[in-house]
Amino acid sequence: MTTLSTTTAAPPAATASTRRKQTLYERIAWFLAGGVFSPSLDTGLTWLLVTELHLTPRGAYPLGVLVTAVVFFLWNYYVNFRTASIWKHCAGRYLLAFTACWAFTSLLGSLGIHHLSEGHQWSLIWVIATVTKLLTGPLKFALYHFWVFPHGKPQPAKV
Repeated sequence: MTTLSTTTAAPPAATASTRRKQTLYERIAWFLAGGVFSPSLDTGLTWLLVTELHLTPRGAYPLGVLVTAVVFFLWNYYVNFRTASIWKHCAGRYLLAFTACWAFTSLLGSLGIHHLSEGHQWSLIWVIATVTKLLTGPLKFALYHFWVFPHGKPQPAKV
């Protein structure tokens, strides 16, 4: 005897290879949208580390940038730089690109905070964070677009 099932199979979830890739202009627009939020997140985390954990602004800023980087890896992979590559393949390249940009951003930001922001002037720290993002933004975009989150077809796995 055959019974009819009343359940239906769920549609397959979108995978990295089935998601629509963006045009160059869409990637730039999403990158700029993330760039607007990023300095505020850096500054907010720096403020939290200074006021709650009593770190110096110069020491707290690189930690804020590090946490922001984790948030933005997820943003970049799932929203901004959608790619056919599996996230694990992008993560190593992101880590290398991030480390180089983080070191440069942290150096510029820490020097700016040390020399320009005596007395914990948070609006000035936000401006310093924004300027460092503007200086490193074009390099980050180029690295992310062409290398970290490649727009083309994924390379076959080597056996």
